[in-house]
Formats: sequence, structure tokens, C-alpha cells
Amino acid sequence: PILASCGYDKFVRLWKEKVDENDKLIWKLESCKIEFNDYVEDISFCHKIFGLKLAGCSKNGKIKIIDIINTNVATNKCTFQKDSPLSCSSICWN
Repeated sequence: PILASCGYDKFVRLWKEKVDENDKLIWKLESCKIEFNDYVEDISFCHKIFGLKLAGCSKNGKIKIIDIINTNVATNKCTFQKDSPLSCSSICWN
């Protein structure tokens, strides 16, 4: 499983569930950090039949859709980017 988090630090971070040395499940921060240029207000994964894609929107109206090839930031591709004149506070897949 993969979990994404966003916030006022202008980054979206990916976390992976792993087993630690005590056989407990933990969430480990991966090297993937997706940068925006303002506060990231909301993120959403698309439906799994379309692959692992993540949409995010920021306070200054920037919307990005990222194809997550793996959790290494160098291999991820921003496939869509749109600047809106309005602030964006939520995003969802239709």
C-alpha cells in the first residue's frame, strides 16, 4: 500500500507500508517528493484501473497530475499541469 500526504510545506510525499525488524507494520517515507510552488491544499489518487496516478492542487491554483512509475522521484512524470486564476482547495476524479 501507498499513502500520500500534503500540506503547507509545498510538497506531496509518498509513504509505503513496510515491515520493520520487529515484524510490525510501519509507514516509511519514500524518496518521492512532488513539489508545488504554494501550499498543497488537496490530493487524490485516481481509480486503480487507470494506473497509479495522483492529482494535486495548490492554493495558488496550480493543478498537477503525476504518473507514479515508482516511489523514486526521478522516474515520476507530471503528465498534466494547469494554472487557474483562482485558488484551488479540493480536487477529485470524475
